[in-house]
Amino acid sequence: AEVCVALGEVDAQVGRINEARKVFEEGTKKVTKDLNRVYRAWAKLETMAGQKNEVIEDLLLIAIDCNPKDTQAHTAWAQLKEKEVRNYGKELRMRR
Repeated sequence: AEVCVALGEVDAQVGRINEARKVFEEGTKKVTKDLNRVYRAWAKLETMAGQKNEVIEDLLLIAIDCNPKDTQAHTAWAQLKEKEVRNYGKELRMRR
């Protein structure tokens, strides 16, 4: 998992988003240990790329499913949900 995550992160840092996605996708097929780390890194990439929250949430939930003790994935998921609640609250206030 470490090599896959590192390669994907390098691609992302230099702006090769699609290449990073391919690295993570391939990683999910080949990595057996710490697969949650691949999904968590992929979710981080999609967050940076401005992907929809549903996609990010799906990746984080898969990471949690791979390792229910992955506190970083749980935290990232909770922060995503918190952001959605705040945005919903802003939307309600604007309607008034």
